[in-house]
Amino acid sequence: MPLKKELHIQDGRVINYDKLLIATGAKPFIPPISGVQNVQYYCLHSLEDAKTIVNRAKASKSGEATIIGGGLLGLELAKALSDRGLNSTVIEIFPYLLPRQLDPEGGEFLQHLLNKKFRFSFILNAKSNSIKQENETITIHMDDVVHKCDFLLFSAGVKPRIELAQKAGIKVNRGILVDRFMRTNFEDIYAAGDVAEVNPSKFPDNAVGIIPAALDQAKVAAMNICDQEHPYTGTTPLTTLKIAGVDLTAIGQISLEANIQQFEECDYQKDIYRKLFFKDRELQGVILIGIKQDLPKLRALVSQKAPLKEVKDEINFDSFTASN
Repeated sequence: MPLKKELHIQDGRVINYDKLLIATGAKPFIPPISGVQNVQYYCLHSLEDAKTIVNRAKASKSGEATIIGGGLLGLELAKALSDRGLNSTVIEIFPYLLPRQLDPEGGEFLQHLLNKKFRFSFILNAKSNSIKQENETITIHMDDVVHKCDFLLFSAGVKPRIELAQKAGIKVNRGILVDRFMRTNFEDIYAAGDVAEVNPSKFPDNAVGIIPAALDQAKVAAMNICDQEHPYTGTTPLTTLKIAGVDLTAIGQISLEANIQQFEECDYQKDIYRKLFFKDRELQGVILIGIKQDLPKLRALVSQKAPLKEVKDEINFDSFTASN
């Protein structure tokens, strides 16, 4: 009850607060596919989910798994199941893998590497229209493809947990709406992390599920809760990890706009892909696949929106060619 500054707990307790931070996070998003509510499927969100998926994999009769979602977690699920002897089919609605981190060429290059290393199959540019289960067989109908499986997993992103805020009358959209100080529409109530939605027109990249944004927002919320007025100024998107055993880094804006100047190195023999994105001759984003060379420098240069000349001075540009 925001007006009384009371938090009512499920066991009947009532906790009074001076200031409140809502950080309820997010839950797996299940696309509204016709028939999905009548199908046995799995999601990875908790340790218990992981144990359940491992046990299901051990019991697999077909040795096949199907994953709807070709993002980071979907590919990691495919790799984990491959390690346990299962073949995986990944279904992705976009025409290439990792659409939040990569451009089409980078997604194609990553798919090439994964096909070399693992027994993955990919169905891309495929919207799942309906799902039906008969006995153990699950049938997925897409626009041009019908796919059958007996072990289905979803990895289609996350959905903010806004139920508590809605009950309290706090303004929500996709997430809890907050200003640049992480404040909700109620005095002394803040939100941060996956559940928070900061002015999407000003900060379009701070989508849910991005850890750097959650950490930055938590720091800003804490400072303002402690009466140290400090605005949130955005987060430079950063993904750096091994995806199914392949080094991958994506920093900043990976933009496909016509006015973006791109420089790339694409070497299928060395399994290396690098691309730099410039707008108004300032560095906006970077993709690195299969290589970590110059990573600290490139992170700093993206944060500074360094001019093209400075980037050429800082890293070896000899292997790059203009790609547009």
